[in-house]
Amino acid sequence: MAAGRRLRARLIEHEARWGLEGHVLSGDFARFDEPPNTWPVEGRGLNWQFQTHWHALPAAEQERMHTEREEVLAATAREPTVDLAKMNLDYYLSAGGDPSLAAYVRRGKTQRARPRKARRRSR
Repeated sequence: MAAGRRLRARLIEHEARWGLEGHVLSGDFARFDEPPNTWPVEGRGLNWQFQTHWHALPAAEQERMHTEREEVLAATAREPTVDLAKMNLDYYLSAGGDPSLAAYVRRGKTQRARPRKARRRSR
């Protein structure tokens, strides 16, 4: 239990220093009836990097990179708990998400992971 208390104290200290304003009150984590809206992330010198660097690259370099859609589909291809149809597309797009991925999902092209077939062991 002592380790848990020490870890909690460190987490509160970290949140107070680096977290969002109002998320630590009187030396403890703030409690919310509803999750607070934390988008866009601002304050305390935080710089939200999600999807911003790609747009700043030269066009030739962008052409050599996978699109966000390709990356998301590759990353979720074999994830049985991921269902892109449940994605909040309005929020995703407001955060700078890839419109081609949103269109893909809206067309019902939500790839579902297929369970892997068991491999037969050779003896």
